[in-house]
Amino acid sequence: MGFRYHLIIYVMDRRAYQGIKLSLAALFLSGFSAIIFQEIWMKKSTLLFGHTTYAITAVLCVFMLGLSLGSFLAPTALRYVKKPFLLYAIIEGMVGTTGLLLTLIPWSKIPVSMNSKIGFVTLFLIPTTLMGMTTPIMVGGIKAFLKGQSIQVARVYFLNTLGAATGAIVGAFLVLPSLGTDYSAVLASTVLVIAMLLTLPLWKDAHISSERKLYKLVLGRPIVVFAAFFSGVIGLSQEVIWSRLLSLIFGPSVYAFGSILFIYLIGIAIGSALAHRYRKHLSLVLVAWNFAATGFATLIAMSLFSLLPFFYVSLIHIFHVDFLALRVVEIALGGLILLPLAIAQGFLLPNLVALIGDDCLQEEHSVAVVFGSNTLGCILGALSVSLWFIPTIGILNSLFVLISISLILFLILVPKQSRQHLQGGTIALVVAVINSVVIYLNWDRSILASGIYKYAVREVLSGNTSFKLDLGDIEYFKEGLSSTVAVFRTKDDLLLSVDGKVDASMYGDLSTQTMLAALPMSLVKSPREALVIGLASGVTSGTTLLFDDVHVTTVEIEPAVIDAHTYFSRINHEPMKSPRHQLLIDDARNFLRKNQKTFDIITSEPSNPWMSGIAPLFTLEFFQLAAEHLTPQGVMCQWLPLYGMTTEIIDSIILTYSKVFKYVYMFESVEGFDVLLIGSQKKLILDPRNIGRSWNEQVRANLQNIQIDAPEDMIGLFLSGPAASTLPKNVRTNTDKNGFVEYRAPRAMHLKTADKNHEQLILRSEGIMRYLPTDLSKVSFEKIKNKIGQRKDSIIFK
Repeated sequence: MGFRYHLIIYVMDRRAYQGIKLSLAALFLSGFSAIIFQEIWMKKSTLLFGHTTYAITAVLCVFMLGLSLGSFLAPTALRYVKKPFLLYAIIEGMVGTTGLLLTLIPWSKIPVSMNSKIGFVTLFLIPTTLMGMTTPIMVGGIKAFLKGQSIQVARVYFLNTLGAATGAIVGAFLVLPSLGTDYSAVLASTVLVIAMLLTLPLWKDAHISSERKLYKLVLGRPIVVFAAFFSGVIGLSQEVIWSRLLSLIFGPSVYAFGSILFIYLIGIAIGSALAHRYRKHLSLVLVAWNFAATGFATLIAMSLFSLLPFFYVSLIHIFHVDFLALRVVEIALGGLILLPLAIAQGFLLPNLVALIGDDCLQEEHSVAVVFGSNTLGCILGALSVSLWFIPTIGILNSLFVLISISLILFLILVPKQSRQHLQGGTIALVVAVINSVVIYLNWDRSILASGIYKYAVREVLSGNTSFKLDLGDIEYFKEGLSSTVAVFRTKDDLLLSVDGKVDASMYGDLSTQTMLAALPMSLVKSPREALVIGLASGVTSGTTLLFDDVHVTTVEIEPAVIDAHTYFSRINHEPMKSPRHQLLIDDARNFLRKNQKTFDIITSEPSNPWMSGIAPLFTLEFFQLAAEHLTPQGVMCQWLPLYGMTTEIIDSIILTYSKVFKYVYMFESVEGFDVLLIGSQKKLILDPRNIGRSWNEQVRANLQNIQIDAPEDMIGLFLSGPAASTLPKNVRTNTDKNGFVEYRAPRAMHLKTADKNHEQLILRSEGIMRYLPTDLSKVSFEKIKNKIGQRKDSIIFK
């Protein structure tokens, strides 16, 4: 009889053990798919709201609000459906279904209006709320398996966060680049189906009978709820700030942001694992010191960050790394900065769950309260840091504010009667103040804004070991809403950088900035309305305004660029002073989608497509949107860099452009490092007599500054006509869905490709003869021929 009894216990324990293993595996998969969906939805939502900081922050807050609502609603759902694993399986199935449907909605086609935004928020809350319910419900299921024994919430949190970290790195480097958004959503949904199938067979083995009200937990331990809330405020604020800072060193690409998110999530996972090991020492004092540790970890991170550019460049110099190895270096160095902070965050939440759950039968309620409160804090952190702290007081001061909040929370939470802890806190405060002063004095803004990831790395890879990390003497610096903008003065030039990438200069880029205006304006008869996408130095907008009777609308996404452009007043003709100029702060796609106005000229001169948020201005959908806003005679001029871009990427953009415009003409810049794509629905004849008709004295004088003395000189920059038919057959169209250029361009950033790409375009040229008028004078023909040059005669004149 005794043997039989023990056998039954063994079988029951073994079944419970297997069930718990399946449950934890499902939580891992749930975290994996959730982060994939988050990345997809962020991309999709920007198609409706634009890529402004306001829009991105709003979407992030809606995501967090859904998770918080789900956490708070989970215990209520368990009161009505007392089979936690059945409920969990149903919810995961609903997340997969609604998540996939939400992805497949054609967001770029939906009219921009308040109703559409409200509708988006409503739809978005459905899967995110369901996501927020999963962890508390799973905790309830595992608790039921254990027959009342205390569950190790830290392990649950660890596996769920580990799944999310895996999703962040695999999603950024493999899933999204390979599958695009729609098929990635199918994969994420499939993963959730697997999670559902893992838990569905367990639904009969666990039963919840608890009826405890959630508000009793909140009222019973308000100090713990308070700590959970401010943990969220500090945690997400740190993530936002350090993502901005690290992207200035590693580059603002999708891969860099994926790596940073991975570091943060893996740190939280490690912290939750450590929380399990220290659960026997749990107390409010430990929570208090956790906040103090967060403050000191921030100070250490700031100190290390000052040295990060030197570490980064030194490692590249030693190993001469390729693309993937460079990402490993970035993750390793980023881990030095972010891991201590993230570990402190991950260590705190499971301990707060244990503190609030004084009744061991109610841990699903504890998880709901702590996770829900924490996520609400995340919303406040995202809003305050992104929209107020960074643009108002800057990143450095924002970090000092977070350190102060952490230390204040320590003083609030530590017991008043504990003199030893209070003395320790006082000493810690003094040390923090001293360290803050040292960090403040050594914080080098010029290096931060100098594009270490591009210019310093380029020097190292070229074998140059003697160079400065900064671009020059800093004249202007502003940490704006979405970007860090700076103006540098060098010995030979004046540079404007956005997130470290030089987007304009006084001399080096002058010809390209001028041609982006003068070329399209010269190809259209009597243009009246022009749209310039991107202000930068203001040269393109100012040059456009030199033409008679034209009204110019400039769309710029970053307000800080407006102040920066005034430093280029010597060459930009001060467009802001013209009554014919209108400046709008908006995302270009968002502006076009909510505006019915048509233009004779649209000039798009964003930054390079490897920068996060810029690639959507090189897709089929954007070109179609721009074409819809052109008058019948209108043309679009698209800037296309030849440097740091493989031929595969160049071909993709040209093919994509050619699918929208019936006639595509390519002109090179004066220096030959850039290409200007002219798109039109009507065939253009390159007649010097017509091109020069709109040149007044101001325009002529301005063009002479870039060696364009006559219309023939402008025509002489011609490279090719509508030559999409000459492209290789395997060239891919760049769309919002596949993100082909967005994920390929960062891989080519450090490659020296300008000369190769230039030669390739020349070899494919259809020749200029068919685009010249039949009655062109011999004098004009010779001028054009001389401008093109002997090296290209045999190819261009086919």
